Amino acid sequence: MILTLSKVCAIPRRLGYGGGFLDRTLAALPVRLHVIGIACERGHVGSIHPQPWDVPVDCVVTEGGVYARREGRFEFLGAPAPARSCLAAPVCYAEEVDPEYFGPRACLCGHAR
Repeated sequence: MILTLSKVCAIPRRLGYGGGFLDRTLAALPVRLHVIGIACERGHVGSIHPQPWDVPVDCVVTEGGVYARREGRFEFLGAPAPARSCLAAPVCYAEEVDPEYFGPRACLCGHAR
């Protein structure tokens, strides 16, 4: 299951956007799901003060890389490969769109086309 995170800390727990409802639902399932969190690097905090019902996060993906749960802590697995595109998500094939479709300045980051 892929979840958005507002904050993440060194222990593999998440701070989402609700009052623990998703964590309680996940804990009540007959099968434990693999939980992947999506967060921003700037969302790292010292502690989120986990609650007893919080479900562990197996890994977290940020713009800075991937973190996996190992022995009760997050371990940094590595950074993404250097971008070959000025787009945030080059796999979306947006570069295949005719640049004139969006007007003369299609790339917001200022790269020349």
